Amino acid sequence: IDLSMDCRVIPPGSTGSGSSDGDRCDTLEGEQALECVCEQQQCAGQIIFRYTASKCNGIADCVDETAGALPDAAAIRVSGQGSSQFFVFTTATVGGDDIILTAAPGECIPSSLVVQTAAASDAGTILQSVTVDTSCDSRGITLLDQFGAVTFAGYTCAGDNEVPHNCFVGANYTFDVRNVGQTRLTVSELTTSLNGVDTDLLPGLGGGSNVVLEPSDSVRTFKDDVEIELCASVRYDATSSVAAVTEGSGAICEDDDEYNFDVTVGTPFPSPSPSSPPSASPSASPSATPSASPSASPSASPSATPSASPSATPSATPSASPSASPSVSPSAGPSAAPSASPSATPSAS
Repeated sequence: IDLSMDCRVIPPGSTGSGSSDGDRCDTLEGEQALECVCEQQQCAGQIIFRYTASKCNGIADCVDETAGALPDAAAIRVSGQGSSQFFVFTTATVGGDDIILTAAPGECIPSSLVVQTAAASDAGTILQSVTVDTSCDSRGITLLDQFGAVTFAGYTCAGDNEVPHNCFVGANYTFDVRNVGQTRLTVSELTTSLNGVDTDLLPGLGGGSNVVLEPSDSVRTFKDDVEIELCASVRYDATSSVAAVTEGSGAICEDDDEYNFDVTVGTPFPSPSPSSPPSASPSASPSATPSASPSASPSASPSATPSASPSATPSATPSASPSASPSVSPSAGPSAAPSASPSATPSAS
């Protein structure tokens, strides 16, 4: 058994079911002009919002009229004052269709829009009001910016041959299963996984759990509820697998396939060109040839020869022997002989 899968962008206006007319998904390029800046007429001819039911959360020029959550299904009023009165009333659901605002031919979307949200069941009670700067003439709003209950999801500048800049496109994955053997097969399993989300494709083959393929027969199913985001850098990994039982022997035949691609966006605010061009070449060539040799040759040898040997012999011969002979021997012998025997007999007892 053989399994092959493909992915195609659903062309605008197409239902997408089983469509293979669009561009291959792996040729998609992420949005490179994330900021709404229009150069030809300096205004937008179309603006797209997506309803998310988010509260104001501190966003400027946004007022919540209720403390509770916004409904999943809402009535949306969009108004603005341009060269003529602009007003759109529509309904929207979370995860549903986009809110597409298109100016009349030759006109611009007003530079400021007021988006009011009410419950679909009570359109007369405003739950939130937010003002959005949609001038798009210099530094404009950026795709995927949040404005209360709506997200900025796309724009097309006013003028001829302007390219749409939209954040979301639909994609259709197709899965072809073919019996490439010589024996009848009964398909028992067909699944796919897109970025970790698994889907059972067997019911889509039309035969439930009893899809029989004769040799060379094939069957196709598709998954067309896939949305590709172009305003964020994302990788899309899809795998699929099939299993079939061989008639008679009961042997299991299996195959798998994959389809992977990346979406890469540009930067929202490209840096301006350098403030001035690089400085001119060096102001002048080197000032001159090298300066002259040293101003004078090295100084002469020492100005005089070393001083002469010691000036003279010692000034005089050594002084004479000591001026006088040593002093004479002691002046006299002991002063007298010892005194006489004791002066008296010992004292009485």
